[in-house]
Amino acid sequence: MVGTKAEIEEIIESAKKGDSIEILNGDLDLNVENGGVSIVNKGDGNVTVNNKQVDDTGIITENNNENNNPSTGTSDKPTTDKQDVQSPNTYDNNNLTLFYGSAFISLISLLAIIKKKFA
Repeated sequence: MVGTKAEIEEIIESAKKGDSIEILNGDLDLNVENGGVSIVNKGDGNVTVNNKQVDDTGIITENNNENNNPSTGTSDKPTTDKQDVQSPNTYDNNNLTLFYGSAFISLISLLAIIKKKFA
């Protein structure tokens, strides 16, 4: 990666899980919020990410905001309050109505054919 520290920080802030970043030269102390970003130090400089030394084998960052929503500071974990829990509806009334309606029409048609054949 080539650029000023500010440019590199901007690129790292936009990095997503699965992205790989190689630092080619220079000393950097970075704070990476996104998890799953691979960072490798390919130069002679001293590179640290989230207070961990980075060498030529690299590191994969961990999500620093795994349990918090950075915009609100609230937890993204699902709540288990009884008010929030809803039972799934196991009855599909629309499809049952369609099924019974089709069966009824088929039965009426069959009776009309039988009546016509034996009349």
